Amino acid sequence: MATPCFLLHTLKGSPQNLTVDLCRGLDAAEAVHLNLSDVLDQYKALKGSNLSLDSYFCLSGKLSWIGIRDPSLYNEASTGGCMAVSLPGGFRQVKAEEYMELIDQCKPEFFVGPNYDLPHSASAKRTRKCVDSCIQWHRDGLKAFPSLRESMFAAVQGISSSRDRIRCAREAVDLDPFGFYVGGQGLDESLEQRQQDLIELKKILPKEKPRLVVGIGAPDEVLYSIRDGIDVFVSTYPNDCADLGIALCFSLVPTPPTTDANSTSSNTLNLRDQEYELDTRPLVEACGCYTCQHHTRAYIHHLLNTHEMLAGILLILHNCRHYAEFFRSIRYHLDHRSFQSFMDRFLASYHSVS
Repeated sequence: MATPCFLLHTLKGSPQNLTVDLCRGLDAAEAVHLNLSDVLDQYKALKGSNLSLDSYFCLSGKLSWIGIRDPSLYNEASTGGCMAVSLPGGFRQVKAEEYMELIDQCKPEFFVGPNYDLPHSASAKRTRKCVDSCIQWHRDGLKAFPSLRESMFAAVQGISSSRDRIRCAREAVDLDPFGFYVGGQGLDESLEQRQQDLIELKKILPKEKPRLVVGIGAPDEVLYSIRDGIDVFVSTYPNDCADLGIALCFSLVPTPPTTDANSTSSNTLNLRDQEYELDTRPLVEACGCYTCQHHTRAYIHHLLNTHEMLAGILLILHNCRHYAEFFRSIRYHLDHRSFQSFMDRFLASYHSVS
């Protein structure tokens, strides 16, 4: 899997609003994120079906990644020395060994080690307890299932305490996992606090191993995070925009900011607005997604205002494709050692329009 990249968000184990055929058509998105709560909720049926994780959830051959934190909401998930996972019937306590057994049975391509997230505002006592639990759970889990380290993203917690964060990071490095999950991001921290945290970890975590965050999705924040060492993003940003009737249209080839008062440049299109009622243009000119190839802004405006489900499907298809192309552009400039120049031009263009 090429990085930097994003993982396609799923709801109840399936990409939101997308059928199997439509999901298969999203070739730009190579991997999907499965919430532990959804896997646990269907684990009995999954085991009884004798199907692989990929076949059961109809992932169309995409790489699977099981994570504990749902990027669409935040629940502090720890109680009594166990992870507390939110299920339809309430919270369920899951021990580290039980979680690792589930991973061993499901065999996803990647997964995050047992942990729970805390926001930057957490007290020193809660942060220290979180880090202690994270370290112990990883040790216990790998003691029972040592082979899983090859697909594990070891969790690094302790966001509100530099001392605990460094301690957790060093313990994670000693485990020699596939990669690292930088926890506690995308909650209540400022951009300055996030940058400080990531730069500090950048000095400790091996640069040849990927680093993943949950909850960071806006294009400008993605670029800042990549600059500071992040490789993989789990976010609902394209989905959230689609739910609001918004199409992503920020430029993938940044141009200098314009001072023309009549300019119609934009980073997003709110297709509920009346101005699109008679607009026969595609969402983005030259976009290769199904939506832009077959439908107009006026049609999607009509679907939104008549509350048709098709509107969300078409917007998800476009937003995920556009978002994946954004990451493709980033990879191109990293390969050609022009990332900083691209980032500067992109941010100047992105912040100059609405």
